[in-house]
Amino acid sequence: MFRVLPFLLISLFAFLAVSCSEKPEDAGAYRASLQLDEASAQALMTSVIRYAGRLPAGATIQTRYEARFDADYAETAAEHRIDYFYRSPDDRVFMVISRDARSLHSRRLATGIELTPGDSLSARPLAYAEHFRTWAMAPDELDRKAGELFLLMKAGADLSPFYPENSGDEEYIEFPNAEVCFDTHTRSWVRDEPHPLDTLRELRNQQ
Repeated sequence: MFRVLPFLLISLFAFLAVSCSEKPEDAGAYRASLQLDEASAQALMTSVIRYAGRLPAGATIQTRYEARFDADYAETAAEHRIDYFYRSPDDRVFMVISRDARSLHSRRLATGIELTPGDSLSARPLAYAEHFRTWAMAPDELDRKAGELFLLMKAGADLSPFYPENSGDEEYIEFPNAEVCFDTHTRSWVRDEPHPLDTLRELRNQQ
């Protein structure tokens, strides 16, 4: 019984957070395929992939916009898709993008993004934040959970009940967690305390 309690609390939180406006099943109305044409979807992916995608070999967060990495980011962008999308009356964009996870089994993971567009959808965003990155999970499970998180994100709800330290055996969000948060200045995930592997990755990327 105690093992299912965190899941029940999360389900109750999700219901209460959206019960006054939208329910989890309402996420389907925000599917990107219903909101965006192909050109707009590609433009949006171009604007976010330098933050949401992996750094190419030799790149750093300071050099990721250099033209020499364009081909790498184009390849990374092709590995992603936009699943959910909403543009608010005050011109903020909320979206969930996902990609296949590196796994022996069929798994996907998703990122919840809020941004203020630049002069065009493909331009560098004026503001950018990632509210969550999920664990890798089966595609159907990811679609359902990412839809729930998307509605909560766009409603400005507190997502901390879904953090790994709070969600028990039910997996939702991998980042942020007790040690990792998103830095809107560098537009990257950072640790409260530097981790030795982070230094090794930075040195590798500078080679």
